[in-house]
Amino acid sequence: MLIVLFGKPGCGKNFIGKIMKDEFGFYFFDGDDCLTAKMKKRISKGIIITKKMRREFYGRLTKKISKLSRGKNRLVVAQAIPIEKYRELILKKFPQAKLILVSAKDAIIKNRLLTRKHLADADYCKKINKLFEKPKIKYQKIINDAKGKLKIKIRLKKTLSGC
Repeated sequence: MLIVLFGKPGCGKNFIGKIMKDEFGFYFFDGDDCLTAKMKKRISKGIIITKKMRREFYGRLTKKISKLSRGKNRLVVAQAIPIEKYRELILKKFPQAKLILVSAKDAIIKNRLLTRKHLADADYCKKINKLFEKPKIKYQKIINDAKGKLKIKIRLKKTLSGC
């Protein structure tokens, strides 16, 4: 089983991925681990990565997913994937993948971005969120606006039963 969590920065993809790891036995991979040093440098300076870098990133990400998929029965990957054509790319390369949109209210996302420690600061994330295209691909959705793991676990259990 391959689950890809996508959504705006600050919506809680990694939080949910870690719950899936701890509570449901998935292997969790943070897609940001495929960023090159050059990409990380641009992001840390608040500069959006180029289209060429984005293509390189998704090439690296799909190779990593392919490698992990061979050894893991239950894999969950978290990555923003703000642009629809890259969601389509994931589904083309991994037709067995189930995409889950993680969402939260904008005010909650804003608060999370202001309080978290991450390579991408709140201003950078605002830029990414403006690029976020409404999904047209087939996906499920989980709302991550509850406090605590228990409500999220219940929502995840329901969402995963549909996968």
